[in-house]
Amino acid sequence: MGTLQPGVYHFDSTAQLTGTLTLDFLNSPDALFVFQIGTALTTAPGAVVNVTNGLAKSNYGVYWLMGVTGGSGTGSATLDSSTMFAGNIIALDSITMVTNARILCGRAIALNAAVTMDTNTISNDCNAFNGDTTRSDYGSAGFSGTGSSNGGGGIPCLSRRRWRCWESDCLGLPRNCAAPRCLDAEQALRLPCARQGSNCGRV
Repeated sequence: MGTLQPGVYHFDSTAQLTGTLTLDFLNSPDALFVFQIGTALTTAPGAVVNVTNGLAKSNYGVYWLMGVTGGSGTGSATLDSSTMFAGNIIALDSITMVTNARILCGRAIALNAAVTMDTNTISNDCNAFNGDTTRSDYGSAGFSGTGSSNGGGGIPCLSRRRWRCWESDCLGLPRNCAAPRCLDAEQALRLPCARQGSNCGRV
């Protein structure tokens, strides 16, 4: 697949991952990757996401958002057998992990349907558990940061059903906020690039 540098990557419909994709943090303390996928993400058997060149105790973020344009019933992720993944998968609908697929340094969050697992491993903190590999999240608690050295991970608040904001700079990255306008989870995923202020969604 090749190597990507920090940034926002948008796919109008589906995205497929085959081979090895390397995410290079470039030794920057403020690196952030956001993948906005219109409908579904699918990996091939044995696909790999590697993360390299990070600094210790940085606030890195890696987010995979499914269902950004497709709406309800379309936002899904399927990690095929023996996939080695990294980052936080947030699917509007379902996530399926086939036998021996692993997410080391990340999470799997399905907003409206199930996360289906079969002999899988998910670790949201590679400092605590990296599956007997050399993988590291550089102290970012499973790449759950905002990409800002000022701190403030986004994903832990999802489980507390707090208001989340979608930045107007089109990063599509949630953060804590007071909600000026109320959107549901589907709308929040579909409107990550608000042009007039912050759109908030309770997810």
